[in-house]
Amino acid sequence: MSEDDDQEQTWVVVKRRNEQDVFVEMQSDAAGCATGHCGAGAVGCQSNAFVGLFATAPLLRLKDVPITVNEGDRLLLSLPRKAVFQLAFLGYGLPLFALLLGLWLGQTLAGDLTALFLGISALLMTWLAVGKLGLVIEPKILECHLLSV
Repeated sequence: MSEDDDQEQTWVVVKRRNEQDVFVEMQSDAAGCATGHCGAGAVGCQSNAFVGLFATAPLLRLKDVPITVNEGDRLLLSLPRKAVFQLAFLGYGLPLFALLLGLWLGQTLAGDLTALFLGISALLMTWLAVGKLGLVIEPKILECHLLSV
């Protein structure tokens, strides 16, 4: 298994920059349609209907970028696949487990209303706890297409 197999890669576009940080926006998978890289082939693009649902993507802040980039430049970012799965588990799996545990505990102790209250409380407390962890994973810049002059 090569190092590329253990990495999640995505293209981003530089939206703005300050002294220390670069703010980038992730590109949708449908952006590959124009370049022929979407892989749909003769089937056609299946994601165009969903691209318009999200007006703007949230900006990702990259700290201490080692190269000089300007607005409009494209960067290829890479994250370890293990980190992506860990973050997905913390963001989705752990709160889901807390919800189910709260539901089960509430149903065992008192009944439906208590189960609902304990389940939702456990879900919200877990989301808050995960949010307070402040997990930071710094992506590596693999490739850069400088579009600025």
